[in-house]
Amino acid sequence: MTEKLHTILVVDDEDSVREMISEALSLAGFNCLEARDGIQALQELRKSEIQLVVLDLSMPRLNGLELIEKIRSTHDSRPILVLTAREEKDDLKTSFSLGADDFLRKPFSIEELAWRCRALIRRHFSRVQGDLLKHGPLTLNRDTYQVFVNNTEIQLSATEFRLLEVLMENSGRVLTRIQLLQLVWGYSNPVETTVIDTYISYLRRKLRPLEPIRTVRGIGYELKIGKMT
Repeated sequence: MTEKLHTILVVDDEDSVREMISEALSLAGFNCLEARDGIQALQELRKSEIQLVVLDLSMPRLNGLELIEKIRSTHDSRPILVLTAREEKDDLKTSFSLGADDFLRKPFSIEELAWRCRALIRRHFSRVQGDLLKHGPLTLNRDTYQVFVNNTEIQLSATEFRLLEVLMENSGRVLTRIQLLQLVWGYSNPVETTVIDTYISYLRRKLRPLEPIRTVRGIGYELKIGKMT
């Protein structure tokens, strides 16, 4: 029996860019549908089984920000990845506040796009299938906001909980400080990245004697796969 492919909707008004992205993601093992603008995208979302939306912000008729707002207004929780060539931070901040899950600036690596898509789909399905995240002796319960190490509860602040949740959702993947700022705090000012180091320190202290968080010098942090001592 053939495993069902996850379907990604690629939304971009530039035909060559849209087709290139679709072809590359198809080669990476996804099924791809295409839309030229937000109106076409909404039509596809209504009639097709789609697991992820990859969209450009600059589009005619219904632009990327308006599309995100429309999707989330119907309580549709499918993950959304934003592609943008813009340098304006306000657009990215707005896209996250409207409900986008991740972003990539053009030009980008197709390989990076593919693994971001996989991570977003995996994260979404883990939420749909249950409220528990498990990683070795670590258990995080999204429903009760509790964290356990070997069945012993540890007390975390709301921010520490969200930071650990993001790391567990992306276990084995190195997250940059900017990515952590976006995913945990919702903004991406490089000046503020020191707050990440502070909260990582808090988490490490509370998770001892476990040492699950690996520092990748000059880049960011990773929740290690395998033995966590």
